[in-house]
Parts: sequence; structure tokens; C-alpha cells
Amino acid sequence: AATCSVSPEAAGRIADLDRTIFCDLIRTILEDIAGSGQNGIAIRVSAGDRLLSVTIEVAPPGTIPAFRKVRQQFLAGECFRSGGHLLWQEGAGSPSVRIDLPSLMNRF
Repeated sequence: AATCSVSPEAAGRIADLDRTIFCDLIRTILEDIAGSGQNGIAIRVSAGDRLLSVTIEVAPPGTIPAFRKVRQQFLAGECFRSGGHLLWQEGAGSPSVRIDLPSLMNRF
């Protein structure tokens, strides 16, 4: 099961990105995680100063698949092509992938 949430500060914000490449990237990451047998996936969108972050997190006790270096480089390159920066987060808390994107002014 996948859950999605958007923080209040991210509502109405617009990311500066290539939509097609970004959608393919998100779909690929989700397929890789689901294909590794993980049942709980959470997607969170949050915002900072001129930045939107999309975090894809696996519910405990799950783990992010052990992507080989070549796969990590491919995904990071696709993220860069879409306009963002991909970070693998394996430390404390739930394992996750975070994509930071430049944010344009609020839509509203």
C-alpha cells in the first residue's frame, strides 16, 4: 500500500522540473521498491525556502532495495535531467529516497 501526503507549506507550490522525466523517475523508483517485496511505501511532499522535497519512504521494518552503484547513478542522472537532486537516506528512521527540486513562486 502507498500513502501520499503534502505538507501545508508545500500546498500551491510549483516545482521547476521536466514533468515527463520526473514522472518516469518516480514510477521507476516505486516499481523497484514494490518489486523488492516492500508493502508499505509513503510519499511525502514538503517545502523549504525555494525548494520542494519529495521523500519516498519504506515503512519499518522494510528497507530500500540495495540498488547497485550503476542503478543509483542512472536514477541520480535521471533526477538531474528532470531538474532535481536525488539523495539516498539510510541512516536513522525509515530508509528513504529524497528528491529536492527548485520551487517557483506560489501558484496562489
